[in-house]
Amino acid sequence: MPGNLAATLEAAARHAPGKEVVIHGDSALCWKELDARASAVAAALAGKKVQMLDAPVSGGDVGAREGTLSIMVGGAPSDFEEARPVFEAMGKTIVHVG
Repeated sequence: MPGNLAATLEAAARHAPGKEVVIHGDSALCWKELDARASAVAAALAGKKVQMLDAPVSGGDVGAREGTLSIMVGGAPSDFEEARPVFEAMGKTIVHVG
C-alpha cells in the first residue's frame, strides 16, 4: 500500500471512530493499487469502527473547481446517505454503485 495512503488510513482509524472515510481518486494507477487492497483496507478500518466509502471521481480539475464532478460511490447504503451532502457539494452526478 502506498505510504501516504497507509498513513492517511492509520490517522483515520485513530481520529474518526464511528465516522466514514471517503477515498477519492482519478488516477488509474492509484485505483489499480487501491482496488487490489480495498477489501483489506475496509476490513481494517471496520475493525476500528471506521467505515470506508470508495468514491472515485471524474471531471478533472475544472469539474473540481466548478463542483460538477461525477462521483461513483461504493459502500454501505447508510454510509452513502450520511455522506451524500458532501458529495452533492462537490459534484452533479452522484451514483451509489454498491
